[in-house]
Amino acid sequence: QNLTNIALPEESGLDKARRFYELYDLGADGILKHIADNGASFSFDNYRRLMDFVYLGSGQTGDMSVGRANNLMEAKYKEHYENHINRLRDLLSQAQGAGMPKSRPTSFVQRSISASPRPMSEKPNSQA
Repeated sequence: QNLTNIALPEESGLDKARRFYELYDLGADGILKHIADNGASFSFDNYRRLMDFVYLGSGQTGDMSVGRANNLMEAKYKEHYENHINRLRDLLSQAQGAGMPKSRPTSFVQRSISASPRPMSEKPNSQA
């Protein structure tokens, strides 16, 4: 039996996984542009995880305990991340109609930023 006679499914799981991880190389803006140009191929949760990988791969969630400059950088970083996720949500809701979740579950990036240690000089204000 020839291999050419074997019918393959429309898209194998490996092909889909390859396409998913190829998006990683595009970066956050590239992923959003790809969705806008080509439509959505994956779920919101899958794209959000991909965004998490992109942001975690940038190394910006490292040591956030150095000082005020890092706190400002952390806030800017979180703002960029949230802007990308909101744009992702908008693109997918346009593509899929009302199928998007109403709530905004916390992603791994958001949890890691929120859990980052604060500098010793920035103790919470205590009211006596």
